[in-house]
Amino acid sequence: MSKEKKQKTMYLHDTHTIWAQDGELHLMNEDNYLVMNINNLYFDLDNIIYLTKKEFNKQVKEQNKRIKKES
Repeated sequence: MSKEKKQKTMYLHDTHTIWAQDGELHLMNEDNYLVMNINNLYFDLDNIIYLTKKEFNKQVKEQNKRIKKES
């Protein structure tokens, strides 16, 4: 039997430093530092962009409803 590894969650609300070097993308904020493999990231970009646009559009729609309600 193998023990399941507990995954850590890292929340990057914003970044203050982004750079790429040696096939890796580096994202940094005040509390966290994330390094991603460029090749894997590249092939995930279509899904990342799709999901980002979908969530962003939901937020805009909700914000527009609140604005309309208050007008």
